[in-house]
Amino acid sequence: MIADREHVKLLPDGAIRILVTADLETIKERFTARMHGNLPAPVALMLEKKHGMFDSGEYDYRFDGAAGDAEAFCEVLKSDMSG
Repeated sequence: MIADREHVKLLPDGAIRILVTADLETIKERFTARMHGNLPAPVALMLEKKHGMFDSGEYDYRFDGAAGDAEAFCEVLKSDMSG
């Protein structure tokens, strides 16, 4: 998993690139839960600033981590990798 845009260039040639996304509100809710119900303003601002920073890249797969079916997505990956 890569969380900083400059690290994408470190992926080796032939690496499978998967973009996992979620809407900003879902991400904030998840961080709030991890922070025991309190999302500090600086963290919220950081999430807002970074949200979508990978959207314009080239990926082999895209997965909606908030609304997607992870099990079905894994089956697609498994099928593609074996075929």
